[in-house]
Amino acid sequence: MAISTSSTKPLSKPHHGCAREQFESNQIPLAALFPEPRRLFRSWKAPAIAAFHYDIAQDPAAFDLVRIVAEHAPRKIRLNWNQGRHERMAAFKPWVGDEGHGDAVDFTWRLLKAGYAAEFFRCASQLPPARADKVFAMLAVFDRADCRSAAAEHFGLPTLPAMMTLAFSERPPLKAHLAMADFGHENPRWRAGLVSAMQAYALHLYSNYHPGVDWFLQDLEHFSLAGGCQLLYFLIHHPEDDGVLATMIEKEWLPYGDSSGAYDAYRNTQAFYYRSAVFNRMLHAPERLDFWLNTEWVNFYCDRGKDRETRRFVEQWRKRNSGRDNKRSR
Repeated sequence: MAISTSSTKPLSKPHHGCAREQFESNQIPLAALFPEPRRLFRSWKAPAIAAFHYDIAQDPAAFDLVRIVAEHAPRKIRLNWNQGRHERMAAFKPWVGDEGHGDAVDFTWRLLKAGYAAEFFRCASQLPPARADKVFAMLAVFDRADCRSAAAEHFGLPTLPAMMTLAFSERPPLKAHLAMADFGHENPRWRAGLVSAMQAYALHLYSNYHPGVDWFLQDLEHFSLAGGCQLLYFLIHHPEDDGVLATMIEKEWLPYGDSSGAYDAYRNTQAFYYRSAVFNRMLHAPERLDFWLNTEWVNFYCDRGKDRETRRFVEQWRKRNSGRDNKRSR
């Protein structure tokens, strides 16, 4: 499923005067986006993508990015579990190569900026269904109308672009959280594609030391300040879809990062996991809410502004539902 380069301009470096025009019109030459690897400012963590980049530098006409993006699946990022104030254990033995999740998103961005969006969408739609869903779920997180429209068409969900805008909104209200939870519940195929994309590309994890999605790239800036972590809210009704969220609720543990090698992804994302777990209990097992809201060691670790906001949301929800119950009893 190779992408043709026959319709593009010669693979020469842009003149200084037209570089901005090429960037804004998504017509950057591949030679500028995929330079000779030794001139690359940063290295790729994913071996397959590093080799792929080398092949492009040698022969720009011979490449197949869609397959590599669809097959991209680095090792699980290391994780610890807090089981109490002074009780912490590793979730599993860490793997070598548990980084580079965002490389495939970065590569996709480069291909889009080179003007291959329409052909990329076409090739992605021809992948096996599960892999196609994974790729289109990833495309939907780009702040680009063409990517979100292509994803909406692929999944048959015309409201998907609006939901993605909501997911990346700043400080969404309680109503928005519930809307995201319901959207995930009502669209299981899309939700499965999103979970697959989250696992492969770490869309929902935020790390200062081992970043996934590069939020310095145009159309991905909304991943800064942990914006992608809010994708977890689509799983509020279905924690079983994410192994970490499922274990968190079942065992009543808290995810935490690993200081070995500064793996901070789960520490930084903990507040979003906490909110997802609390909202799940609020909606499906309110008898277990007290544990999440009032246990001393849980509050010790969940003491950020976002955690306090989560507890305020619960009180807001309780007041609303208490008012409804009073009306029904009259």
